Amino acid sequence: MSEFFARDRLRTTTVCATQGGSTLPEFMDVHEGMSGITPEQLAEAHQADLDIQDQEGVNFKHAWADPKTGKVFCLSEAPNAEAVKRIHERAGHPTDQVFEVPVQA
Repeated sequence: MSEFFARDRLRTTTVCATQGGSTLPEFMDVHEGMSGITPEQLAEAHQADLDIQDQEGVNFKHAWADPKTGKVFCLSEAPNAEAVKRIHERAGHPTDQVFEVPVQA
């Protein structure tokens, strides 16, 4: 990891900690094949994650969907990507696309 990215990651973690937030890394995951998803279906899927997220120490913060492309995006805080994957799998909507997002503007 370059020095710039290492410093930025440290700054992001420090800012989160000093603002009373979590120091867990954030992740964005992507689900495919959900064409035509409705707001109600998205809320139901998100709630399924929320109902069991504590079992893996995950905090699902928000979910977005594009019914035309069938893509769903979820933002979470978690100890690691594998924890996010396990919750989604058990909630009934698995994904292999989980990306850490250490830099934000």
